[in-house]
Amino acid sequence: MKKPLIYKVGLILVLLGMLFTVCACDSTDNGTTDTTETEAPKDPAIYIIIRSDSGNKEETDGAVRLRKYIRETLGIEIDLETDWIKRGENVEDHRFAHEIIFGDTNRNESIAAYNALNVGTSDLVDYSLASAGDHYVIAASSGNVDDAVTQFISYLEANPDMLYTAPIAMDDVRVHDFPLDDITVFGESITTFDAIVYPLSYNQQLIADVQHISDLIFHSCGIRIPLYNEMDNHVQTDGKFIRIGARADEGILNAGSFSYVMDITDNGILLDSADMYNDTRAIEALTTLLENGIAAGGTLALDDSCDVRLENPADEPRLEIAAWVYGAIALDKEEQFAEIKDCGFNQVIINKTSDAELFHKHCKWLAKYELKALWQDGAMYVSDTMLDSETTMDDYINIDENSFLHCDITWGSMLRDEPGAQVFDLLAEAYDIYDAKTDDKIPYYNLFPSYANEQQLGTKTYEEHLKQFFDKVDPQLYASVDIYPLNISYSINSDYFYNLDAFATECRTRGIPFGIYIQSVSFAATKRTPNEQEMRWQAYCALSFGAQDIQYFTYCTPNSETEDFKDALVDRENQKTERWYGAQSVNKALNLMSDAYMQYDNLGAYTVNPTDDGFMKFSNQYKDFDAIEKVTVSDNRPVLIGAFASDTAEHSRAFTCVDLGDPGLDVALPTEVTVKLTDATTATMYYKDTVTTLTPDENGCITFKLYNGDGAFITLGN
Repeated sequence: MKKPLIYKVGLILVLLGMLFTVCACDSTDNGTTDTTETEAPKDPAIYIIIRSDSGNKEETDGAVRLRKYIRETLGIEIDLETDWIKRGENVEDHRFAHEIIFGDTNRNESIAAYNALNVGTSDLVDYSLASAGDHYVIAASSGNVDDAVTQFISYLEANPDMLYTAPIAMDDVRVHDFPLDDITVFGESITTFDAIVYPLSYNQQLIADVQHISDLIFHSCGIRIPLYNEMDNHVQTDGKFIRIGARADEGILNAGSFSYVMDITDNGILLDSADMYNDTRAIEALTTLLENGIAAGGTLALDDSCDVRLENPADEPRLEIAAWVYGAIALDKEEQFAEIKDCGFNQVIINKTSDAELFHKHCKWLAKYELKALWQDGAMYVSDTMLDSETTMDDYINIDENSFLHCDITWGSMLRDEPGAQVFDLLAEAYDIYDAKTDDKIPYYNLFPSYANEQQLGTKTYEEHLKQFFDKVDPQLYASVDIYPLNISYSINSDYFYNLDAFATECRTRGIPFGIYIQSVSFAATKRTPNEQEMRWQAYCALSFGAQDIQYFTYCTPNSETEDFKDALVDRENQKTERWYGAQSVNKALNLMSDAYMQYDNLGAYTVNPTDDGFMKFSNQYKDFDAIEKVTVSDNRPVLIGAFASDTAEHSRAFTCVDLGDPGLDVALPTEVTVKLTDATTATMYYKDTVTTLTPDENGCITFKLYNGDGAFITLGN
């Protein structure tokens, strides 16, 4: 029997209804059905957050944090706008009915609140939260915005409906709690001080250091002392001042390198030194006092018991030990300079960066760690292209009277590395101008080694190259050469001693101090990476010929695209390698002997028991050393003797002795050296990190032992 049509239609409608019900269920991603009812959203808040269109990052971040909390925690959508209006428009005509005025805006309520913060006074307010008319006002001094947001959030937590109603009563002020009650100078409050006075010559970075003192005093006790340069009309002869860099204390001016003073008297505080970058050491001394006082709390009492005075003796000759750090990792951390000092270096061969802030840090760190800089400064580098330039050398070597080049941190400037003979005339002109404009700083040139080719030298022979350089340039203050002798497979440059002697003879004859670059890294497939003993060996070989500067190439590992540098003393990740510790050991010995060594003049050098190895050969062997009658070495092993004499030292004669076995080889048995002295009755031996007195036996002989690569310096007396 057929069903009625209406029955069929009804059945279809029922089935469609069931299908609709199933499809309407909300299934989650994992297949479960979510039957939780969604809470109807609240009505929009009647408030809007207004921040300054020109607000700083701290204010902007605080406003965003507040809005995010309201949205994510309270589930309320609230707008965030700036206070921007078109020029000429009235602020009051473009306001919202209810505002949370956040930060230093153009609203009158905000202006009044920020005036009430009393910023820069001892009544400083950290923040204030207030209701004003139909608005809330949040104002906070620098560094306290986040705390102000946290406090406002606490009101929201306690009053969840406050964003839907007229403002609740709010008047919340946190007065700043300064860590010190006062700073007194000889019992009188620092509020009596008139100003902090600094030299007119200070640059922007040095002024910022002075400003830091003012800021630190304020943050410690709420006293703001203004800054003036020494020529400002506010600076009178009478009054109390923190004076910086007055250059008025004769004891400082005559004290020599790296001297500075913090002198506290009832008339004020003097921070002074020999130059502007040593001033930073005095500034740091006062900064340390203030920071320690803040940590202790109460009242910081300053008097002459807090004085700091570092008066090193006038510059005494010292053995320079230089670290090449150019062309490698960025030197942007103080600890890097501390590590250079800790490794035993007293000089840094460094690029003068164009980054003013970083350069200022370099200068401060050099002063702090008593390091001197040999600057690689592209602005004063004498290149071959200048041969055709119309620029005069006097214009090129442009040094003003307030330049860092006049400061103790500067040892000299590299005017040219490895020049060819074609630029010697230019070098001579640049040398004289630099010398005249900087007084005691070094116009620095570093020469090619003897294995350079004719095209590099610009002369037919190495001897001619040296003679032309010294005749034309006449570098009376200093000369340098790089010689890298250590090759793979325990090979040493066949002309090593020839090169040392040829260069040293030119310098010795003309009375010119000189330095030698030693190899401390592999930079080519043919060169080995030296270990500690190989670095020591090179240093003592150079000293035997009279070097007064041992320059390590390199300290940092260069980032070179043309040479294959292995890890040097510090790798490309700024990590110390085993060579760092090896160099530290070598430098400790060099520093130990420095005072004694620098009292002597080198007379020449000679070998004992030389082998057929080419590196030991040189024709200019010194034959007339009257302090030694004979040198005997166990197994007839070869040694190098450097002869020295002094007219001023307590002991008038001295010598070096270097074992000439390949320093890369680990030889178990030492070399025993017996030296028969002519008339000396005592000897003092500087060997590694020890100083030993040797007494001649009945035959007038002293005996000591050296291992492969070892060297010793021995002074002789009666």
